[in-house]
Amino acid sequence: MHPAIALVTYKIVQYWRNERVFDALDDLEQSQWRPLESVRQRQWEKLKQLVRHAYDHVPHYRKMYDAAGFRPARLVTIEDLELIPPISKQVVRENARDLIAQDRRYKFSEDSTSGSSGPTTIIYTDRTALAYQHAAVFRAYRWMGLKVGERLIRFWGTQLDTKRRTKDSVKDLLLNRKTFSTHGLDRESLEMYYRELVRFNPASFYGFTSGIYEFAKFVKGNALPVDEVHLKAIIVTGEPLLSHQRQLIEEVFGCRVFNEYGCAEFGPVACECPKGALHIMAENVLVEVEAADDDASRERGNLIMTELNNFGMPMIRYRMGDVGVLADESCECGRGLPVLQEISGRMLDFVQTADGKKVHGMYFDYLPKYFIGEIHQFQIIQEDLQHITVRVVKDAGFNESTIARFEEKLRRALGNAVDLKYEIGDTPFREETGKHRLVVSRISEG
Repeated sequence: MHPAIALVTYKIVQYWRNERVFDALDDLEQSQWRPLESVRQRQWEKLKQLVRHAYDHVPHYRKMYDAAGFRPARLVTIEDLELIPPISKQVVRENARDLIAQDRRYKFSEDSTSGSSGPTTIIYTDRTALAYQHAAVFRAYRWMGLKVGERLIRFWGTQLDTKRRTKDSVKDLLLNRKTFSTHGLDRESLEMYYRELVRFNPASFYGFTSGIYEFAKFVKGNALPVDEVHLKAIIVTGEPLLSHQRQLIEEVFGCRVFNEYGCAEFGPVACECPKGALHIMAENVLVEVEAADDDASRERGNLIMTELNNFGMPMIRYRMGDVGVLADESCECGRGLPVLQEISGRMLDFVQTADGKKVHGMYFDYLPKYFIGEIHQFQIIQEDLQHITVRVVKDAGFNESTIARFEEKLRRALGNAVDLKYEIGDTPFREETGKHRLVVSRISEG
């Protein structure tokens, strides 16, 4: 599709959905150049309005704040944020209905968290918040020299059921993009992706760091020409970007790699600017650091976030499960947006099979939504090519058929040659970092 046609089509669809993305984009384009103090003031005004709304119209917040002795009127300075009890994924998961605003003025879109740092959680986002989340993406694209509607290849997971796959295919068409599935990066798939890359000639890649890195290794290892591919930028997300990965990807494709940090609950949280700073999308999200007791500097700690535009299902002081550091200095690019200096998020390992296939961790990232209420948590542990241990924490609806159906979906990607051993229990588990790694591979890359 020609980029101009894609842009017009997208505008029509967003207008029909009452998501004023381009109005929000105009707002964000102007606000990014305001001083940090002005950005903070805007966050503060939005926060006070959101907290008052949540207390008046959202049953769970009213009950929680009453129990804590908190009233919105006590929110006088930014330091008073600590008076507001944080919420967790478990709280959202167990109280989803009571977290929806009762004044019924909001249309929602439904999404689910991945389950990589805990059980899958259903999130409802109102159309205004969605518009600003999409606008934040497009603003970041402009930082990278990209235009809305230009061709894009997405290295992403593909849905496991026909309905969701069809929905994603429609999105791909409307957004002028192709999706390269990271579920199985075997040689046959990578060869097909290369042919499609040359044919489609996108302006950018977007997707999981390790998936794009594997593709770059394949292209370089096979001396495949990319002279006719004119990429402007590559955006990686979902996993930490390591220096050797950035170096190889930029070497192979001849363009800049930009880092993004985001999640289903908030959309894009921070994006890298041309000067290399990871700017927080501060008009949309307020980021706090809950300093760890053993951190003498009191700078590093758990990230707590508030979605400032979602009045349909407010997410106020939500513990992400990631660890980060906020920067004190402003960026030389001139934007007043605060900077996330460091982020320790998840890393999704591959699972390898004896026939040479590499199954990206995001395949398993899609499974929790099919077992909500049955499986509270799971983890894939691969010791060698023949043996995988599957740790499963039961939920209330766990039954005799759960494991059989779960294994059927595992076998779809892994095949039948690998031996699966299950460890089934009732107690949730975490890594020493406090995070839950969905996939743990102990096979070296070699």
